[in-house]
Amino acid sequence: MGDVLTPEQRRKNMQHICSKNTKIEVILRKALWKRGYRYRKNYKELPGKPDIVLTKYKIAIFCDGEFFHGKDWEVLKPRLEKGTNSNFWISKISRNRERDDEINKKLLFMGWTVIRFWGDDIKKNTDECVKVVEETVFEMEYFEIVGQVFDSYIIAEKDDEMMIIDQHAAHERLKYEELKKDIASKQVASQMLIEPVIVNLTGSEMTAYRDNKQLFDDIGFESEEFGDDAVIVRSVPGEVELGEVEPLVLELVAQGEELRKELITEKNERLLYTIACKSAVKANMRMSKIEMETLVRNVLRLKNINTCPHGRPIIVTMSKKELEKEFKRIV
Repeated sequence: MGDVLTPEQRRKNMQHICSKNTKIEVILRKALWKRGYRYRKNYKELPGKPDIVLTKYKIAIFCDGEFFHGKDWEVLKPRLEKGTNSNFWISKISRNRERDDEINKKLLFMGWTVIRFWGDDIKKNTDECVKVVEETVFEMEYFEIVGQVFDSYIIAEKDDEMMIIDQHAAHERLKYEELKKDIASKQVASQMLIEPVIVNLTGSEMTAYRDNKQLFDDIGFESEEFGDDAVIVRSVPGEVELGEVEPLVLELVAQGEELRKELITEKNERLLYTIACKSAVKANMRMSKIEMETLVRNVLRLKNINTCPHGRPIIVTMSKKELEKEFKRIV
C-alpha cells in the first residue's frame, strides 16, 4: 500500500513521534538523579538541544531511538528498501544520521563531550549507561596528590581546593560499600586463611555464635564449632589480616549478643561496619603515591557520601581563598 499522508500530516505525525521526555530519557534521568547528578533537560543553548546536559562537566547526552537514528544502518537500510515508502524513510533516517554527526562535531568544537546511548541499551542496561557517564565525569575531575602527613592523612589538590583525606575513614567507607553490594548480590568474596584460626569463647559467646551462625555465613565467614568452647575460622570476608581474625570474631560475637532484638538487616549493617573497619588501611600506615591516588580516586566516585560508616568525616577541604585569608594575604 502506498503512502496516503500529505506532507503536512506526515510532519505533524513526526512531531508527535520525536517528542521530549521520552521513556528512555526519563529512565536515564532518574538513574542519574539517584546517583547524585543534577542536569538540564532538552538544553536549548546547545546545538541539537541535548536530552540531558551536565553543565558542570560540559557533557551533552543524547538518548537515540534505534529506528529514527539508524542503528545498524547497513542492516536496516536494505530492509527499508524492500518496504513501502522506502525513499521517504531512507532519506529521513539518512538525514537524521548526518544531523547527528554535524551536532557531534559542533559540540566537540565548543569543548563539550558528547555521549549517545541507544534506547534499548538504556532500558536493558541502565546501570552500564550510568557507569559510562560516571567514568566520563571522573576523567574530567583532575586532582594531584601532594603527599601524606603523619602517615594518616592524604593531602591532595583539586581545582582551587586543598583536600585532606583521612585514609582509614576513606578506605573503611569503600570497604563497607563493597561488602554491602556483595551481600545484596549474594556474591560475597571470602579469603581463605593461610591457616585456620581457633577462637575460644565463653558460654554466652558460644550461644550468641550459634544464634548468628547463618548471619556470619551470609557475610562471608566460613567457620564451625570446635569442641565445646571454641570455633574454628577458615575464611573471612574482605581483606582481614590474620592477626585481626580473632579480635574481629570476638567483637562480632559480642555484637551478636547485644543485637539479638534487632532486625536481621540492622544486624548486617552493624556487623559490616566492624568488618570494614578491621579490613581497612590503618592510620599510621605509610602509603605509596599510587596507593594514595587509587584511594582518593575511588573515594571521589562516591556521590554525596563524605563520612565513614561510623559517621566521621572522610574529606576536609580548604579553598585557596580560605588559605590566603589565614596567611593574611587577603582580607
